[in-house]
Amino acid sequence: MESPELTPAQLKALAPKAQAAAAYMSRNGKSDREEWVLEHWRITSQRPKFTKKKKGEGPDFIVDGEFIEIVEVQKPARSRHKEYKEDVQILEYGYLPGPDGAIDLDQVRDHAYEWNNHEIFKKADKYKTSARNWTLIVYANYGWCEQTQWARVRQFVTSSITTFKAIHILSADGKHVETVKP
Repeated sequence: MESPELTPAQLKALAPKAQAAAAYMSRNGKSDREEWVLEHWRITSQRPKFTKKKKGEGPDFIVDGEFIEIVEVQKPARSRHKEYKEDVQILEYGYLPGPDGAIDLDQVRDHAYEWNNHEIFKKADKYKTSARNWTLIVYANYGWCEQTQWARVRQFVTSSITTFKAIHILSADGKHVETVKP
């Protein structure tokens, strides 16, 4: 069954929703995105509902006495907010934007472990020993994330990272957690 084509007027009407998505992906939307990651990690990890939660910076959250830092991993050099802003402009002209941030399965299989290792290392280097008792949640925000070579991430973490008591990686859809440091 074919989907009906949208008219330019219908596409233009979608621009405000696309603008909201662009705002969510902006620097100002970071706090909301971190809340999403934290909540999906809690649910996917089958943790009880949080009773006390405080938003901060370094760590990002203190939840029931646990210090939690969040970092997002995406394909290197991706400028997601810019992509969303460009999509808004395309919709405002009555055209349908193309796919953004497309990623190749082979790229993920061959390099995604490096992307994760890089972001984990940056966070460990930033906080050093002050984060020794923190939990790091890595949000793997790229397609095919389940195809990442998690054994190579675990090997890197085991051999190189003394910061963080635990490191969990949340899948892009928020439905799977890979523990690389229990």
